[in-house]
Amino acid sequence: MTKALTINDVAKALQLSTSTVYKYAETDKIPSMKIGSARRFLETDVEKYLATCKTKTQTVSKPQVVQ
Repeated sequence: MTKALTINDVAKALQLSTSTVYKYAETDKIPSMKIGSARRFLETDVEKYLATCKTKTQTVSKPQVVQ
């Protein structure tokens, strides 16, 4: 079974504020679910989000210096 993480867990892991994590959850940037009034994130979904960030970073070309 995949571990369910809290907002605080995700914020700490990603070094983001909890308000940013809430925004990401509301816009489905990071998938989440509500259990009662609590929002939870599957650990695998957070890992997938990190993988997409890494992919985006790697595809950006380095700017060329014009002399």
